[in-house]
Amino acid sequence: MAIAIPWMVQLAAIGIAVLGREGTAGDLTRVADVVAPAIGAALDMLLDPPCLVATLRD
Repeated sequence: MAIAIPWMVQLAAIGIAVLGREGTAGDLTRVADVVAPAIGAALDMLLDPPCLVATLRD
């Protein structure tokens, strides 16, 4: 089981929280810039910069 470390996500240039089968920590989702439904989706966003930029827009 992974342990969420919110302060590491806050320090990252882009903080990405990945939802697993068991969910993710609430603190992590509050500080993340992006919440992805799976690791594949998170990696796809990193490989497609225009998609990531669109996701990060306010």
